[in-house]
Amino acid sequence: MREQLKESFPEREIDIISTPASAVEEIAYEQLGRANFQTLDGQGAGQLFRTVLEKALFSSPHACLSTIENRLKRLKARTQNNEILADISTLEGLRLCMQAIKPAEFSKYQKLVDLLSHNGTSSLGWNPKQANDRLVIFTESLATLEFLREHLPTDIQNS
Repeated sequence: MREQLKESFPEREIDIISTPASAVEEIAYEQLGRANFQTLDGQGAGQLFRTVLEKALFSSPHACLSTIENRLKRLKARTQNNEILADISTLEGLRLCMQAIKPAEFSKYQKLVDLLSHNGTSSLGWNPKQANDRLVIFTESLATLEFLREHLPTDIQNS
């Protein structure tokens, strides 16, 4: 069956492209690494939540910001005590760090824009002017997808 479908489904090409983090991304990651959460239930739950935030940050600052805002909303709905207030303060600090990462400082995004923007034909060989030339970008995060939908078309045209 693979032989019969070979022409319909060309081999997938996978490239790993690295880019250094921007200064504001480094600050956000350091702040996240130092974050201490008081109000999560269960042993190791604070570390698990930090891992969730790290995974979201690796997707995009917008994904991490969305996770932070959801947690803040749940904490603010609870009866306030010192532990909850401490977590709210920690999360608000993280929120400021994520908000500081504008598209121009979002290193993976800038690398993607660079890869897709080269006088009508990208360095990936993708040509947006050809209707049958498709490019697929995968993300687990809806917040990252929304960010890309909002910014990518304009930023590709302007570069």
